[in-house]
Amino acid sequence: LARMRAELVLRAVRSALGQTYPNVEVVVVVDGPDATTVETLEGLAESRLRVIALTENVGGSKARNIGVRGARGRWIGLLDDDDEWLPEKLAKQMAMMVNTVARHCLVTCRRLERQPGHPDVLAPRRLPREGEDVSEYMFYSEDSNKHTSGPQTSGYLGTKELFLDVPFSEGLKCHQDWDWYLRAMRNGSTVAVAMNEPLYIMYVEPAR
Repeated sequence: LARMRAELVLRAVRSALGQTYPNVEVVVVVDGPDATTVETLEGLAESRLRVIALTENVGGSKARNIGVRGARGRWIGLLDDDDEWLPEKLAKQMAMMVNTVARHCLVTCRRLERQPGHPDVLAPRRLPREGEDVSEYMFYSEDSNKHTSGPQTSGYLGTKELFLDVPFSEGLKCHQDWDWYLRAMRNGSTVAVAMNEPLYIMYVEPAR
């Protein structure tokens, strides 16, 4: 998912193309008219990269749904344009589901939140406990920080069927990842694994 940040999406795309996992297809949805981003991506001349350039801005949720429908593989990993996957992210997540045949599967992971002038922060602070309700985990933490936040979009790896059957809620201005995660985890057929290891970098820059 990209819009008006060509230099950032280039970093994100290169991190996806540089995965150790084989046979990766990278689909970039450019959310609205943005010739600079499209030209920058086309300049990579990469056969594994497909660009879906939308003629109007539809918002993050609808753009993600369009990307899911356009993807050819059974497994889909999401990546926002200002984040970066570590090289073994997909390989390590896929290894967790190697023997799983369920229609609805989801693998999440922790992340390193990076902000200029500050040390990296490991997030979320903890993983869900065995049997813990997902809403209790995300919003009613035992500490003073009110919530643990939970996994974020760029850490999701799931089956295409899961993303099709539980699409992102179109029209939401923020917290699209929280909304989707709550609904996906409430789906009784979802087989979910949360990995303790941080597998991507989320760049946190307040000025942006």
